[in-house]
Amino acid sequence: MRTPTLRVLVVDDDEPVRRLIRLNLELEGFEVEQAADGRECLTMVRTNPPDVITLDLVMPAIDGLTAAARLREAEHSRHIPLVLITAAATPRDRVRADEIGIDAVLTKPFAPQDLVATIRRVAGATVRPPLPAEPARKSEERTSTGH
Repeated sequence: MRTPTLRVLVVDDDEPVRRLIRLNLELEGFEVEQAADGRECLTMVRTNPPDVITLDLVMPAIDGLTAAARLREAEHSRHIPLVLITAAATPRDRVRADEIGIDAVLTKPFAPQDLVATIRRVAGATVRPPLPAEPARKSEERTSTGH
């Protein structure tokens, strides 16, 4: 029985960073959607709320902290775990992140395994998604027949 796939919305104005985060999460079995800034994030969340949102701190239009505050104020999104990803968080930014209720802060550059572990932790998913059933069956068949 497969665990449900976690849907993550990656919000960052830097397209290569979004692509890198998406790739690392998809390799671990997550479903990933992307937004280029806080405004696009808020629109997407209204129509199809994800399970977790990663937010870059510095973005045009609406920055990560402002988007997070708006997400926390809205009934449809206040429960969604938020991960702030930044290379430039000041102590003041970190205090504001705590006040808003951001669940985790990752500092760029970060290791892919730290990203995945953080997403799982804030989503409450501590186990890896199971491998597809087909390869496991073939392996069991070989073992049981002695081949």
